[in-house]
Amino acid sequence: MDSPESLGYAYARSLLDAGFDPNFFEVVDVIGPGTYLDLRARQTHDIWHVMTGFGTDLAGEVGLQAFQLCQIYSPMSVLVAASGLLHSMTLGGDLNPMLSALQQGFEISNTKVPMLSVKWEEYWDAPLDSLRHQIGLDKAIYTPVFQ
Repeated sequence: MDSPESLGYAYARSLLDAGFDPNFFEVVDVIGPGTYLDLRARQTHDIWHVMTGFGTDLAGEVGLQAFQLCQIYSPMSVLVAASGLLHSMTLGGDLNPMLSALQQGFEISNTKVPMLSVKWEEYWDAPLDSLRHQIGLDKAIYTPVFQ
């Protein structure tokens, strides 16, 4: 995890740079497959930001929600993406970055491996570019958000 090219380094750097707490989400009691998948999606959300290259700004979140919608068919992703678009419209913001991120999220969502099935904890030392290739994220955004 010491290598700046590793998933673990990029993930830790992204949390530190954004001032995020990795234990932000409430731990959910796992009482079946549905609650396990919900917990896992919460635990790995910020890893998905790193893997896809989407930032944690509003446009980046909208893009990741489009990606997540295609990956796990989450109704919450529809709500979050729509809320982001509505928020931007209400503030009179430029919708182009949001719509571009939404489109990019859809475009890169067809990965070789479903992201929710990856045991990310086993790949902290893996080179980020190599891991992206293995997953099938060769067309990921790769914005230098987390450096």
